[in-house]
Amino acid sequence: MTEKEKLTRDGYNKLEAELRQLVDVDLPDVDVKLAAARAQGDLSENAEYTEFKARHEQMSNRIAQINAILENAIIIEDEVFSNNLGKYITIIYEEDGFVCEFQLIGASIEADPVGGKVSIESPIGRAVLEANVGDHISVKPEKGNEFSIVVTKIESKKN
Repeated sequence: MTEKEKLTRDGYNKLEAELRQLVDVDLPDVDVKLAAARAQGDLSENAEYTEFKARHEQMSNRIAQINAILENAIIIEDEVFSNNLGKYITIIYEEDGFVCEFQLIGASIEADPVGGKVSIESPIGRAVLEANVGDHISVKPEKGNEFSIVVTKIESKKN
């Protein structure tokens, strides 16, 4: 059984848009260029043909990857989880008082810590998945020093 990919609505929509761009615009464009390069004759020494064939293969692989993700996606805003998945969380780093707000998402493919999306696959994401407001949590990254955070707010929807 294929594992369900947990995506935000925005992440799902972005993947759909990327798929449409690849299928409707990019791949047909490469196909035209590939056919033109193929028509030039000797393919063994045709750099353009080799380049466009490689691009076609990369795009086809990405299309298959996106299709698989979308077919198995769960939109986290449409589901109710017993943990903090999909919720908006505010934490304070105990060492320096830095406040950080983010949405806890499932898929690392749409993770964007700077943009406010932290995956449950990250050290902080794993640490706050089952947390409650007021919890003091030690976070142990794969590299670097352990640090402590305090969960100050958990909301179902962003205000």
